[in-house]
Amino acid sequence: RYHPGKFQHGLAHAWHENVPCLILFFERISSLTCHQSPTPAPAAEAKTMATRARHLIPRQTLAAVPGTTHPRRVRWARPRPPRAAGSDDTDVNNLKIVEPAFVGLRRDLKQRLPFYVSDYVEGLNLKCVASTLFMFFACLAPAVAFGSLLNVKTQGAMGALEMLVSTSICGMVYALFSGQPVTIIGSTGPVLAFTAIMYSTCQQFALPFLSAYAWVGLWTSGILLLCALTSTSNLVIRYLTRFTDEIFAGLISVIFVVEALKNIVGLVFTGSVGGGAALLSVMSAVATCAFAMKLSGLRTSRWFTKRVRDTVADFGPTVSIISCTAVCGWLAARYGISLEYLSLPTQIVPTTPRPWVVNLMETPVWARWGASLPAVMVSILMFFDQNITTRLVNSKDNKMKKGYGYHMDLLVVALNTLVFSMLGMPWLVAATVRAVNHLRSL
Repeated sequence: RYHPGKFQHGLAHAWHENVPCLILFFERISSLTCHQSPTPAPAAEAKTMATRARHLIPRQTLAAVPGTTHPRRVRWARPRPPRAAGSDDTDVNNLKIVEPAFVGLRRDLKQRLPFYVSDYVEGLNLKCVASTLFMFFACLAPAVAFGSLLNVKTQGAMGALEMLVSTSICGMVYALFSGQPVTIIGSTGPVLAFTAIMYSTCQQFALPFLSAYAWVGLWTSGILLLCALTSTSNLVIRYLTRFTDEIFAGLISVIFVVEALKNIVGLVFTGSVGGGAALLSVMSAVATCAFAMKLSGLRTSRWFTKRVRDTVADFGPTVSIISCTAVCGWLAARYGISLEYLSLPTQIVPTTPRPWVVNLMETPVWARWGASLPAVMVSILMFFDQNITTRLVNSKDNKMKKGYGYHMDLLVVALNTLVFSMLGMPWLVAATVRAVNHLRSL
């Protein structure tokens, strides 16, 4: 019943443990029989012997080498793995929370510029196409959903059209010029809640919402720009731990799951939705999720070749969304079930008829200065949301090879906030769930 593999392992262990000891023993006997006193070897010879023997002699017996110290236990330093390409050579513990202007940005540019061209060249593959199709649906649905909710909270001042335009343009700018293009930016729940509270506050003080919104955005952009120039993101890099990252990611994920389940289960208990429509919607949601997980799990199965399995798994979410939506539409048409689909605008015009550029002079002077107070609060919110999400993407577990650029990321977010505040469009920041999904799809 003795397993042969265990026997071979035990034999190899005995060889490596005992043979070096025997070699040292016979060398000692040889020196005694030749009437030579066991004088310590010179320092260079001892160093050479230790170097030659460190891969053969166990740590417990290494102290017996002549000319070396005799500690109770000698520990050899394990060789460090090679640094990933583009990794920052700066010790994280030596980073200052506030650095002179442009120091952090220069450090980020020094890391990222050598890999800028390779970001495009290495992206020309089938896996990148699959990830693009998946992220199209993963970004479109939240943009329309948040835009529709924003339309309700602001009574038509901003809606789905503004959210879609802001998401597309800011996303492209961020992907081109940020330090970590794997991160996906978009609207988040906290920023949406802040916008709703700000609208109600403007109504109480009889202030024009879009003009006051623009002034708050200008102050926020200035604060984030100052943080990017002075390398304030070092606070997140140095002091935040993995515990903070996991708690933040877990909170955002729970919010997304709960909101999704709330919307699905709410269809069953809503009187305005028919029983057939509610049942078909629930079945469509469950089938899409199950089919996508099944196709993604094909990667570790024994079916087909490895290349076929990987390709099907990469395109699994896209195939499941398209196929389940088509089947759901066919069943609705076949049995006359009325379903509610996402409402998209037909023209690229503001939700409320107005010029694209907001008139900043509509806000009173006292409100322009007073906008700095809510700007500080939303700046703190966007600062930590952006940096913690980027920190999750840059985690060592993800084995990123091209470095990072926290200060460049924050600079792009600040400039996007500056421009789109004057256009009366939503502020965007790193979206945790979409960024992590993008990373996993690659």
